Amino acid sequence: MAGLQPPIHVRYTPVGTKRQFFQTLQAIAEEARLYSRIPILHIEAHGCDKGIEVTSGEFIEWAELKDALAEINAITGLNLLVLMSACGGAHLLSIIQPADRAPVYAMIGPHRVVKAWEIETGSLAFYRTLFEKADGIAAWQAMNDAINPHSRTFSLFPAEYWFREAYSRFQKELCSEQALSQRENSFLPPTDVPREIVEQRRQLFRAYIRDFPARFAEFKSHFFFCDLYPDNVTRFTISFEDCTKAP
Repeated sequence: MAGLQPPIHVRYTPVGTKRQFFQTLQAIAEEARLYSRIPILHIEAHGCDKGIEVTSGEFIEWAELKDALAEINAITGLNLLVLMSACGGAHLLSIIQPADRAPVYAMIGPHRVVKAWEIETGSLAFYRTLFEKADGIAAWQAMNDAINPHSRTFSLFPAEYWFREAYSRFQKELCSEQALSQRENSFLPPTDVPREIVEQRRQLFRAYIRDFPARFAEFKSHFFFCDLYPDNVTRFTISFEDCTKAP
């Protein structure tokens, strides 16, 4: 890709074991740190709802992959694009919590079980369009059009979508009155604290967990790395109202 301006550095790295897989991700992270590069990570592997499988037969759970990707994403200022050519790749979404760091800027993956020729054809269309037009959305559309222009084979999941899904799940599972009461009752201060102080702290905790807009702001700042990259405050405009209205 040297003919492109600026040139694109392409590296193909076959990995056989789980250890090699994470060593490769760590090398990508270090290269991004040293040379201020923003990688596009393309992963091809067998996948399912639990994770992906490498050549050795070892299994990598989505939670393990999530943390490794988040490290690279942090180095790039939340600009990591991942193409996940693995069945079930969207299941990574199901383990994301609003208190996490965003593992990617965006992920593209198959919407259904795909064949090898579909991955090859779609990927070639994606990269050709991306390098020609420098437009990720156009590249994603070309990727789908190359397989079937009338249906979506590959889905695009941007970081704001990940956060909204995670926060909506958090609200549903942990913010009902029953769930809030259980969280409040789990508040256990030290046994040597006077009863009146315990009650004061319990009331403060009760108010804290019920202040949903404030907790949302904390989650959002952490998820989108706003503490490390202040410009991300205006890059990602998803609001509390966006996450609480019906999907």
